[in-house]
Parts: sequence; C-alpha cells; structure tokens
Amino acid sequence: MCIACLSWHTEMMVLEQHYERGLKVLKERAQNASWLTDVLTLEARLHENLSQAQRYGDTETRRAERAQIVEALNALALQHLGVSLNDLCLPAELPVSRRPPVPVDQPWSGGVEITVLGKAYLLHDPVDETWAPDRSFVRRRAKAWQPETDRLVWLKQVRVRRPTPSAIQARDALSYEGRLLTQLEQRLDFPRLFDLDANNEAVTIVYTFTPGPTLVQVFGPLGKPLDAERACRLLRSMRSLCSMLGTLHRKELSHRYLTPEDIVMLHRQRDHAVLRDLGLAALPRMPEEGPTIYRAPEQARASLTLPGPHTDVYQLSAVLYHLLTGRPPSSFLMEMERPSALNRSLPSELDAALLRALSEAPDDRWPGIGAFCSALKQAADRLQSHLRGNP
Repeated sequence: MCIACLSWHTEMMVLEQHYERGLKVLKERAQNASWLTDVLTLEARLHENLSQAQRYGDTETRRAERAQIVEALNALALQHLGVSLNDLCLPAELPVSRRPPVPVDQPWSGGVEITVLGKAYLLHDPVDETWAPDRSFVRRRAKAWQPETDRLVWLKQVRVRRPTPSAIQARDALSYEGRLLTQLEQRLDFPRLFDLDANNEAVTIVYTFTPGPTLVQVFGPLGKPLDAERACRLLRSMRSLCSMLGTLHRKELSHRYLTPEDIVMLHRQRDHAVLRDLGLAALPRMPEEGPTIYRAPEQARASLTLPGPHTDVYQLSAVLYHLLTGRPPSSFLMEMERPSALNRSLPSELDAALLRALSEAPDDRWPGIGAFCSALKQAADRLQSHLRGNP
C-alpha cells in the first residue's frame, strides 16, 4: 500500500473508532424507542462511507456525505437526549500520539488532529471549508475536542496561499475577530477566546463551544408552521439574543449572518437564545454578503445604504418569519404575506412587528434592535394571554 493510501486508511480507522463510542451510547439510549430504526439506518450509511474512504480515498464528495450523515445523527441525539452525537463520542478512543497530524495544506476533516500554539485538537464533522474564488486563501471552521482540558471548542482559521489583497484582508479580519471576542467575553453570553495563533501565512482562533441545539433543531423543521405554544417560546427566547446584538450595535458593529443554524438555545436556560459566533462583524461591509435566504436588500445588491445594525433587524425578522410560518419571506411578492395569514396561531400584533422589520428600505424598519425586541415581547405577551384563555 502506498504511503498516501496508508495515511487516509489510518485516518479513517481513527475516525471510525471515534464515532463508534458515540453510536454505542446512542443505540443503548434508543433501545425499544421508535427512533432506533433511524439511528441504525444512519449508522449503516456512516460505516459504508468510512469503508469506501478507507478503500478508495476520502474525497470531497465523501466528506460532504459524511458531514450530512453526522449532522442527522447529531439532530437525532439532540432531539431525544439533549446532546449531540459528537458529544457522546468523547473522550476519543485513541491517545493523541497515535492520531496523524494534519499537513499544512490538507483540508480539515473529522477525526484528524491539528495543533494550535502547542495544543492538540481533534476535529469533528461537519467541517466548513470555503475557498476564495481565486484560490488565494481558504476559510475553515469546525468543532473540536481538546484532550488536555477535555472540552469542546470552536476552531476558525484563514490560511493564505497567495498574499493577494483579499487574502490579507480575510486573514487580518479573523485576527480582529479574535480581539473582539476578548473585548466581549465578559458581556452577556458572548463566546470566550481561548487562543489566537497569527502569522503571515495563517490566523487561527480557538473559542468557546456553546452547548445546546440550534433554533432549527428546536423549532424545525423549517417547512412546518409552529403551534402557538412553541411560537410563544421562540419569541420569548429572542430577548437574550437582541441584548447581544445590541451590544454589537453600540460598538458600531453588526452580525449580518443570522440564520436558524447560527443561533443556539442554551441548555441551562429554557428560553435563552444566543449567538454562536460574531458572524461578519469583523469583516468590511459589502454587497452580496450574508446568507442567501435571509439576505437583506442592502446586502443583495449595490445600494446607497451599507449593511449595518438595520441588517440584523431584517435578518432576525426573516429567520423568525421562516420558523413561525414555515415559509421564508419572499421579495418577489408585491406585498409580503402577513404571518397570521400563513399561521392562524399567530396574533395580528406579530404581523406589524415582523413586516416592519422586513421593509425594503432600512429607514422604514424599526429604529433599532431594542425597539424590535419590544414589539416581539408585546406579541409574545398577547400570544401567552391567548394560550391562558384570556381574550
């Protein structure tokens, strides 16, 4: 067997043993439960994926497929046990010294180890890896386990392949994000920075992993409207999130990448939504940024108004609209459909709150995240009163 083949073969064996522990616990907890069949089906798919990778190499397609399988197992575990499969996999079976280190230019993938400032981290799937169009730099993000402290963390990296202006800007922006985390870590529930490793070739930051399911895992699936009780819980959870966004806005920063996958519900508090990270706050504002489905008008095209705090108001409303009604807001309609027309469990007070936040022109939206949050609270109070049987 060639050296490269042996490397990926060993890596897949390490990864398979890593997942085996979590799958064993998951199956034990699912015994005699209706969702055991789903676990066994996904387990078979995962083993087949790893087997194919051992035999023929771990391609980008196989990594993407494996990430989808692991994400489905994570969702199952979170739904029924309150923890993810990745959490159940810890501690890993093999000692750190036997895990192959990841070469500088090798893509990140679950099961391999990287080192940041002398500390070892075992990467988990799924791994986000995005190359610049000109391949001058790559952005990476992954959850990882640090054996030394036995804790989960987030790792984020920008690696420069060619020192183009865009590559240098991306590298410096991640370094700035690390410094921002240091400034914000004592405020509310912002992530805490553990390490920042910076040089001309790469910047890597290590920061707190916030335990808890995402909004889409708690209030999904996205294509189904919420009942009144869950809608009320969702609206009440926004208070903490709006406080975090308000802190960014007072620093003349904005998140600009709000999605149901990037907002986390804390395990320790029932109705407490928080940001997973700082989004695009450390990056320059520009058109065509942000998540496609929740992108604000000023992000989607050249505009006299740059993205900013008003963008967060729009995106948060778009996320809530999608979760509450089962449909994303559409800019193709002459007039946005009222949420209460799509979901009769919702009070009419919520229509005005969300539709104003979704105005095309930033000046027509709520004057700030605090005002929007107050409108959401009024709608939640009205919904709570209805649930209690009060007129």
